[in-house]
Amino acid sequence: MHLLVNCRKAAKQNQETDVSCCCNCSLAKDVCCQIEDRLSKAHAGFENSMQRLETSYSGRLRKTESHSLSLRKKLAPRIARLALESRSLRDFVVHGQLSQLIHLNKCLLK
Repeated sequence: MHLLVNCRKAAKQNQETDVSCCCNCSLAKDVCCQIEDRLSKAHAGFENSMQRLETSYSGRLRKTESHSLSLRKKLAPRIARLALESRSLRDFVVHGQLSQLIHLNKCLLK
């Protein structure tokens, strides 16, 4: 009889341990699912933010490139021409050559 009671107590403890283990497993699964959901939401938010940044910076890059192209095509040749004309005028003042002055006047009248 005493042995039978001990066996029942052991069986009951094993059942409680099994139930406790199952509860722990399901609790762990629930926690993991919650962490996974939060992580996926955070990742989706991060990806969305990165796409907005990329769009913003690509727009800025296009604007900067168009500005740089404008400088190269329009302003750089004009500055170079003005530099040559000012050098020509300086040479005329220093050396007094009339042909350069005539050429300079023709360029300025254009």
